[in-house]
Amino acid sequence: MNTRDREGEARRIDPERLALWFAWPAILGEFGPSSPTGYQYDPVLEPPQPDRPLDDYPAELDRELVSIAAEHERIAVLMSGGLDSAAILHRLVRLVGGERVVAVTADLTDDRGASSASVAAKLTAAIDPAVEIVVAEPDPATPARWSPVAPRLDAAPHHNDALLLAAARSGSTVVLTGNGGDEIFGAPRFLSGHLAAAKQWRKLLSYAADTSLYSLEATWKEPLSAVSDRLPRRLMTAVYHRVAWQELNRPTPAVLAERWRPVVETWSREWHHRIARIEAALGSWAHLDAWCNVFPLAPLAVGVDDIEVRHPFLAPRVLRAALARPVSDRYDHTWPYAYWRAKAGVVSLFDPSLLASLPTVKQTFRTTLLAGHRLDGEPTALLDAGILRAPGRANDELFDLRASVVESWLREALRRGYTVA
Repeated sequence: MNTRDREGEARRIDPERLALWFAWPAILGEFGPSSPTGYQYDPVLEPPQPDRPLDDYPAELDRELVSIAAEHERIAVLMSGGLDSAAILHRLVRLVGGERVVAVTADLTDDRGASSASVAAKLTAAIDPAVEIVVAEPDPATPARWSPVAPRLDAAPHHNDALLLAAARSGSTVVLTGNGGDEIFGAPRFLSGHLAAAKQWRKLLSYAADTSLYSLEATWKEPLSAVSDRLPRRLMTAVYHRVAWQELNRPTPAVLAERWRPVVETWSREWHHRIARIEAALGSWAHLDAWCNVFPLAPLAVGVDDIEVRHPFLAPRVLRAALARPVSDRYDHTWPYAYWRAKAGVVSLFDPSLLASLPTVKQTFRTTLLAGHRLDGEPTALLDAGILRAPGRANDELFDLRASVVESWLREALRRGYTVA
């Protein structure tokens, strides 16, 4: 996607399109409904149909990586130190060798105080010592790059820009990410009914233990899902949304300007009707949850044009092959760690010799990522544009975080000569 300003076109922001970014489905689904400046920007609700019979997902992933390697001599991989990015790096190195590959990481501090760069470096060396390791160093004085397409919803844009620039400076012409790994391989909620129906009792006991540790609500939602799965599909879907996505039932915050409240609420209802057709074909809470984890897929308005960015897990053939797996196969009770059991599809992409080097818990960066999006002071641009009304804060973390992201984007748009009209 070209993220540069389009020459010769009026720099206009449609206030209605901008207001739709505050619809609950868009906030909770972590996507933007449309481009406020009129770029083509359509969230994808279903993977495209394949033009040939698909093999299993590891083979399709390898085909995708081979096709990328055929176009690019030097390839960078954004290496966080987690399972997803490590899987991309490992499969790529198996195919092309480590000499052509650069692992790019940033030294973030996770929520437990550990350095992500040290974790990534150790794992990269275990995968192939020939892979060059580059540690990006964001410059605090350099603002995150801006995109005229839409506000950026990528986590920590400032760090992401530094990663992409470091990849470009390494001589790479493409950078690969592990984006999508959690969504297409992670075990969804509400698998209990599937496992019980298949009489997979050991798997069910392990799954129940893991999910109850993750959330006490699972102790009653999982049994409810097993009962609800037997209901007619329309009723089953309605109960799922009422229980699993209670946040969608909350009212639009009063800080959204009165003019836009009916517009946003109408769009939200139409969105639900739009996805109802897809959900009608899904036969259980687990299938519904797995779909909601992946879709809608909205284009990431990444603001760096210096290097091509590819997401192999989200390539159509890989996505379709991964989603074709039985949903209960996403959980494997035979692995020794809960993190691995819930990401069985990713762990199986590694050679057995690497298992001892893999992380056994998921690194999280909530504190760092939230700090990168928080805005000091009032959202003055959104208030002046009539999108929000005073005080501009809803005292709701998700809504206010979205307001901070959109406010930052709008301020820069106005500085560049755009008008809201």
